[in-house]
Amino acid sequence: MDVFVIGDSISMQYGPALESGLKDSGLSYARKGCHAVDSQPSIAAAIAALHPPDIPPENGGDSAAVAGYLRLLAAKPATVRCRLLLVNAGLHDIRVPTEQLACAASDRSHRVGEEDYARNVAAILRAGATIAEHTVWVTTTPVVDSSHNAELPGGPGFARFDEDRRRYASLAAEAVAASPGARAADLAALTVQAAVGGGAAGLCPPGGSPVALTAVEASACGRRLVDHVHWDDAMRAAHGAALARVAHEVLRG
Repeated sequence: MDVFVIGDSISMQYGPALESGLKDSGLSYARKGCHAVDSQPSIAAAIAALHPPDIPPENGGDSAAVAGYLRLLAAKPATVRCRLLLVNAGLHDIRVPTEQLACAASDRSHRVGEEDYARNVAAILRAGATIAEHTVWVTTTPVVDSSHNAELPGGPGFARFDEDRRRYASLAAEAVAASPGARAADLAALTVQAAVGGGAAGLCPPGGSPVALTAVEASACGRRLVDHVHWDDAMRAAHGAALARVAHEVLRG
């Protein structure tokens, strides 16, 4: 297999465009939840034990679930092996209970805390190195606070904040920088560029701190959302095409 994808619902939505772009380059594609390995009885039972019950099996879930899934694959040599692993986790980790909507950042309790998230990302990258020749960490797309949290209390049942997304992204960048051979693709920057007028994502250097959205960028991104956090069809196509270019760069460059 050439490219294997593990990620949240954002990755599920850009998946068709990514698969199409890979196919144009003669590269094969599969993702968690849609691979034959996921139906093997012993693996299926283990996946069910670590997978959050509120999301479909194609969704990677939070960083703990992604790390657990990858450790499972890494421990079974006859399962998934690929040339390139595209992986992300973060949106589920930064969920905040709705009753903490007005709390200061330091007082919020996230689904996965920062220290655990950092450990999980490091574990993801270690396991990725076992099953893949190359691992690319895909950054989490921006959260537009006013769009996401305006839906509450009739929306997703939890809050998110972009400052948390940026802080967790910095932790992931540190883990990438400390992992030999791992790289990152800045889907967050691509999203902002596409929203305000175009741009293409390639490999970004590991490390560095994500920059807060300007008012103009947040407004532009907000116009491209179809709900609290998911992007319109054109943005999904841009995500998939950009990551297909990343895969081509890594595997054919």
